[in-house]
Amino acid sequence: LIQSAAHYASQRAEDSDYSDLTPLIMMGDSITESFLGTGMGEPRQRTEGIPTLLSEVAKSEKFHPLILAISGDQTQHLLYRLQHGELVSSIQDDNDAIFVIHIGTN
Repeated sequence: LIQSAAHYASQRAEDSDYSDLTPLIMMGDSITESFLGTGMGEPRQRTEGIPTLLSEVAKSEKFHPLILAISGDQTQHLLYRLQHGELVSSIQDDNDAIFVIHIGTN
């Protein structure tokens, strides 16, 4: 996840196409991972169409999404990663970023 966050941050810093888009950081468990089209890091049939939906909404609402999710994750694990530097500072300190945390509901 740290690599994904670092790649996202460098993408935003190096590519002006992203400067007009609002960062949308989504963190969570399997429900959130579905936005990547995966479950446990593998493509899953149950996620069919979900990445396309996210892409369409992100485009229409001018979001630049970053999905940081792990199937089977638990609330205390996500909280630990947040408290111990999972997000690179350029993301965590971005006042325009919207953060969505969705975990522990199933």
